Amino acid sequence: MKRLSLAFVALTLLPGMVSAAPDLHDAAKDACKCLKEPYDQVKRAIESTNKAKTSGDMMKAINASNRCLEALVERYPEIDRSDELKDKVMDLMEELCPNPESVTEINP
Repeated sequence: MKRLSLAFVALTLLPGMVSAAPDLHDAAKDACKCLKEPYDQVKRAIESTNKAKTSGDMMKAINASNRCLEALVERYPEIDRSDELKDKVMDLMEELCPNPESVTEINP
């Protein structure tokens, strides 16, 4: 009887201990959260471009985005190793926080 109970406990706990699948929605929300400031900088840069002003906002946004994404790679290594999961997170991000470059028109 003790063997059966230990086996049952081991089998029920083992899947959780091995590795839980990454939560793609949480990853997308985390990405949106850390990209909020860079996206705001992109919006300001686009507005400045539309007003014929020069601005360093775009470079600041690119640098901040790179730092954000590097941190996400460390937090979600399972997603970083899978192109399929990356695509799913990107799709979720487009719903939650679309890239301002893709939704804002730049006037020539």
